[in-house]
Amino acid sequence: DGKLVKIENGVTVTVYDEVEKEIKKDLPTRSHARRQMLKVLNPVVEVPADAAGKKKNTKEVDLVAKLFDEYAPKYATRKGGYTRIVKIGQRKGDAAMTVVLELV
Repeated sequence: DGKLVKIENGVTVTVYDEVEKEIKKDLPTRSHARRQMLKVLNPVVEVPADAAGKKKNTKEVDLVAKLFDEYAPKYATRKGGYTRIVKIGQRKGDAAMTVVLELV
């Protein structure tokens, strides 16, 4: 099971432990969300154990603690490919491709 990631305004990242609902967005929005998520995850993988200096400039302390404590060890050995975009289908109305962005 991948973790579902929601990016609001390109800055705030909310990571859900369990997928309670699907966040459906069009493909360009999720592609932008994927690029923003990679900016968040790439520095996390290379951070030493005492990461206090990296944590102080963030708004969401709980999310940062979760990224450093739970997700960083999981992705430490990965060279890339942290996210997955799953295509769901076309949205009614404007026929835009809807997708879900997950952490692998």
